[in-house]
Amino acid sequence: MTNLYGLHNLTSISGNLNVYDNISLANISALSSLATVGKNMYITNNDFLSQIGVLPALNNIGEDFHIASNNDMISIGDLTNLTNIGKSLILTENNQLSSLNGLQALQNVGKNLIIFKNNMLVNLSELNSLTTIGEKIILNENTSVTSFVGLNNLTTIGDGIALNNCSAFTTVGLTNLNTFDGDLVVVNVPNISNFDGLQGIINMKALYLGK
Repeated sequence: MTNLYGLHNLTSISGNLNVYDNISLANISALSSLATVGKNMYITNNDFLSQIGVLPALNNIGEDFHIASNNDMISIGDLTNLTNIGKSLILTENNQLSSLNGLQALQNVGKNLIIFKNNMLVNLSELNSLTTIGEKIILNENTSVTSFVGLNNLTTIGDGIALNNCSAFTTVGLTNLNTFDGDLVVVNVPNISNFDGLQGIINMKALYLGK
């Protein structure tokens, strides 16, 4: 399978959209009319997928948006109207992913923002419209991400920040964060110099600092 031509009139999927284990699929731009995915959207283990594609109608994913193990993916694509993810945005082990370009419209993540082992990713600047994360930001084993700078409009994190094994991370930079109800965990982040950018936090459940 090289494309999804023939599905261009599809406007909604009530359940899951699962695109996985395709060795020749270059993008899913044929789903250009798709506006809503009721449950989860999984884009996983597609060896030839350099980006998801151009999905100008997509505005809501009801549950998780999981992008994982797409070895040639360098950017997300063009999801210029995606404003809401009901549960979590999860990016794991996309070895060439260097940009989150395509997610500039995203405003709300209902649960977690999880970024794990995307070692070419340097920053999160394309998430500059994001205002609310319902639960946690988890940044784990990303060797090139230097900061949260770019999340300038993020005002609310419901349940914590976890930074683990991020060797290049130096700066927090969440200057507009004013609602925070959870833990701050920073473990094996050797180059972080201070916590400038968290001045808006006056209460947290726990603070864990390691190595």
